[in-house]
Amino acid sequence: MTIITVPKGAPSRISGRDGRIYSTRVSEDKTVVDMMPQDFEYLLSGPDGKSWAKLNPSVAIRLIAPESVTCYSYDGVEFQIGDDHLVLVADHVASVLRSHGFRDAPGL
Repeated sequence: MTIITVPKGAPSRISGRDGRIYSTRVSEDKTVVDMMPQDFEYLLSGPDGKSWAKLNPSVAIRLIAPESVTCYSYDGVEFQIGDDHLVLVADHVASVLRSHGFRDAPGL
């Protein structure tokens, strides 16, 4: 499990992949959630991914995909890559993607 800081306005129950539900809690005056890294990856690929990434810079990595790459797969899930070739991924995924030609992008 990874401790993730929750953005303001997020629900108190966070949905992960495959129907997993995580409850938030307060720790050191911050709302956090303990979740599987794969589910954090799922949140980063969603519409609020940048909000989650900004609050969790040590576990959210911004990469640039190689020019010809339009998607990537990790842990059995396919993720589409936009025209800007930027992806937000969890730190454990970044090391794998780097070995396939992805490179670190400038900060958020």
